[in-house]
Amino acid sequence: MTYVFVLLMCLFASVASAQKDSLRVPPNIVQSALNCMAETGVNPDVLPRLGNPAIYARNDDKRLQKFINCTFNKLGYAKKNGRVRVEKVAELLPRDIDNETRLALKKVVGECNKETGADAAETTFKIFGCFIRTSPMKLSLA
Repeated sequence: MTYVFVLLMCLFASVASAQKDSLRVPPNIVQSALNCMAETGVNPDVLPRLGNPAIYARNDDKRLQKFINCTFNKLGYAKKNGRVRVEKVAELLPRDIDNETRLALKKVVGECNKETGADAAETTFKIFGCFIRTSPMKLSLA
């Protein structure tokens, strides 16, 4: 159980050193991620590395791709074709960030949403990887 807790703390997160430079990931993602772990059979050992941009370079782990797509779909952040719902994702942005940062993040999401994979799962995986690589802010569960 402790192992699962540690994995979930790392899920979709790279721990940010400063709160102002991080985007808080809503807690409902944890439950969706748990469901998707069971559905996809993703190797839990890879989950703590999801915030590391290197994991998205030439990664052909279909279970990981399906896991990310499943989680995005369960939360309503992805369409059936794997593309993200940019406005829905933008709702995750904290209300207290400045307009310049808000626009920059929306631009990153919009640009990353142009990524394309061989199927919906690979498309969502590539979009999320693009965001991890290019976002001016890091994701954090804390």
